[in-house]
Amino acid sequence: MSRKTVKVESLREHANNILGSTDPYFTKDFKSGMCALLEKSLHLSGNYNGFMFINTNDSEYDTLGYFSRKYF
Repeated sequence: MSRKTVKVESLREHANNILGSTDPYFTKDFKSGMCALLEKSLHLSGNYNGFMFINTNDSEYDTLGYFSRKYF
C-alpha cells in the first residue's frame, strides 16, 4: 500500500469552500459529515483552531445553517 501526504491546510480550505456554499447539493447531512471529517483531521494533526458560523442568525443546532461554518 502506498502512503501519500496531504496538506491539512488544503483540506481545510476545500472543506471551508463546501461549508460556505449555498449549492443545494451540499445538504445538511453532507455538511455534517464534512465537519466531522475535517474536525477529526484538524485535531489529529494538531491544527484545530476553532470555527465560526457563516451566519450567527442561522445557526440553530442540527440545521443547515449550523453546519455552514468556516474553520481556522
